[in-house]
Amino acid sequence: MVASAMRGVFFCVAVLVSIPPSNGKELAALRYDVWDDVITVPVRVVGEACWFVVDTGSSGTFIDASLRHKLGPVLGTRMVNGNVPVALYASPLFEIGEFAIRSDQAIGCASLESFHGPGIKQVRGVIGMDLLREFILQLDPDHTTISLLKAGTTPQTDWGTELEIDLDESQRPTIEARVNNDNVIKFVIDLGDANTADLALAEVDKLIARDQDSLKSIGLVARARLTTTVQEIAVRATSFTVGPYVHANLVFIQSDGSRLGLHYLRRYKATFDFPRRTLYLKPSKHFFEYDYSHDGLMVFSQEDERRGHKLGVFDKSPAARAGIRNYDLLLEVDGLATNTMAGTKLMRYFQLMVTHDISLLIQRGEQKMRFRLPRGKRIGRINEAVNQEQQ
Repeated sequence: MVASAMRGVFFCVAVLVSIPPSNGKELAALRYDVWDDVITVPVRVVGEACWFVVDTGSSGTFIDASLRHKLGPVLGTRMVNGNVPVALYASPLFEIGEFAIRSDQAIGCASLESFHGPGIKQVRGVIGMDLLREFILQLDPDHTTISLLKAGTTPQTDWGTELEIDLDESQRPTIEARVNNDNVIKFVIDLGDANTADLALAEVDKLIARDQDSLKSIGLVARARLTTTVQEIAVRATSFTVGPYVHANLVFIQSDGSRLGLHYLRRYKATFDFPRRTLYLKPSKHFFEYDYSHDGLMVFSQEDERRGHKLGVFDKSPAARAGIRNYDLLLEVDGLATNTMAGTKLMRYFQLMVTHDISLLIQRGEQKMRFRLPRGKRIGRINEAVNQEQQ
């Protein structure tokens, strides 16, 4: 998660400063980039044109420390995630598309160096719910566009199925979903989380207490955090239901909270009508995507821009049987250097390139090794979804 350390820290109110003449509905329509597994959009702030991550899982907006000198006097400091200091400043003006907006509360400023990597050095902040919740946010993965609409815009039939959402105490959007049919769990809808979904440990315990076979462990997954790398357990649920949409065999990562991440949400054209507490979902071309590759590999972090990606490996998968281990550093795939590939691009390569053997160059400590993963069948039909409305 891009802003995991900032969650729940800020409670702000967005103030619209200026809106140019428009059709009365659309304020901004921007093409976004998916860099290092997060959505980034162009923003102009404190005289700088840069990229910001769009993060509905962050209650507030914050700016990278590289722009600290342009923010004026410090209003205060808060400790986040136990030991990460976040300085607070008066909100500058954020120009998004052709309109400008600012918060009437303090915004945070902290180093984003942990999230910098190949192709994403321009990222200089996170747009949180303080700047989003007064609008309608529309995400279209098929055309890689993100739009902001005025509150009160009349819903369109092509927005899809209407679902009820809420805002939690930190003003983040939440939705109720069913895990394995009858278990209703509230999830934070988190565009800043690159995973498919996280499941709170307390919810995992409840599910197992009801039925020991309700969740199938598929191994440990190494994940990058703000200040460290941790190992967490990946589990697979039989079914996951949001409104009329059912996905089979979704992979959840046991975590500190339940969240729906970008890899799940990109299966839909999603329209968030925050003022009306409503979400509209319409299946996108990614609707039938898989959660992980047929080899049991998961890319979880980039070591640095000169090297490559670290790997997570599911137990008993073809990759594990071949001898690949958690934390192995992937330098090349089929002769292509990985240090210039975003994690999503690399995972997509693993998911699609199943017609030929895959050659990997891996570094473990000081040793470099080559592995060849044979062409084979995918491990299950991960994320094979069924639209109940069509049954």
